[in-house]
Amino acid sequence: RQGDLQQAEVILSQAVGIMLNHCDLQSKEMAPFILESANLQFEKGDLDQAQDNYQTALDIYEQSYGSQHLMTANVLEKMARLHTVRNDAEEATQLMSESLKIKTRIYGRYHPRLIDSWLSMARLYKQQGQSERCEYYLAKSTEMVSNMRNVVTMARVYEQVNQIRKQGLIASAIIVN
Repeated sequence: RQGDLQQAEVILSQAVGIMLNHCDLQSKEMAPFILESANLQFEKGDLDQAQDNYQTALDIYEQSYGSQHLMTANVLEKMARLHTVRNDAEEATQLMSESLKIKTRIYGRYHPRLIDSWLSMARLYKQQGQSERCEYYLAKSTEMVSNMRNVVTMARVYEQVNQIRKQGLIASAIIVN
């Protein structure tokens, strides 16, 4: 989180080494380390390696906990983020939709823990030019956060909503001139 990817890689490598002394690489205990490795590779821009590690983590979580587990949903969202960076909005949307279905089954239809997923869906639909779908998810996010009493979360969500709505406006303005 501090942006020191080299230090993160060293520490993660040490942690993986310790874990491998006690369990197999394909064990469910290794899945969080594989997931963090994928996150690190993503941050470094090594998208192919990140995708491989996300897939490995997903396979382990599905095998250990099932396809409807929260950890499975979280990995699907990470994979969606990767596909978004690769400009594969269709695959990203499919992965986010599956994650959101799982999370909705776990939390219910309206829960504050769904806000970030709704915002991700809004971004994807905005990127695809589907304004109505984008606004649907933005409205869900703002409605949920407006019922909360956490002003920090409210400010964060409203800031993201504004960023999503402005996405693409600069490009349009430049093209018009």
